[in-house]
Amino acid sequence: MSQSQVPAPPPGWLPDAWLRNARLVSGLVLMAFVTLHFLNHALLLISLEAADKGRAVFLLIWRNPAGTLLLYGAVATHLVLSLLALYTAARWPFRCESGHRYCSASPSRF
Repeated sequence: MSQSQVPAPPPGWLPDAWLRNARLVSGLVLMAFVTLHFLNHALLLISLEAADKGRAVFLLIWRNPAGTLLLYGAVATHLVLSLLALYTAARWPFRCESGHRYCSASPSRF
């Protein structure tokens, strides 16, 4: 599909590239948080003292106003943009065939 055939977004909507970048950045922030969290758990396999030092670094990064705002902002942004992606998806994953009482997300039948 060429650029001339792509429909323009409704007025007031953000460009798709900006939304993708916001989702990517928020996902990277969340991945950094989870990685540091799991690293802190892995430090317990070494010793309790190593875990305490790792905890100090973890808290220094995430338990200050800037880190907390960054983390909560990333969670909210990622959640809203993922729901927006589901809402604007061309094909909704849940299908109901005519005559069926229940809808299923999987192709298998019960």
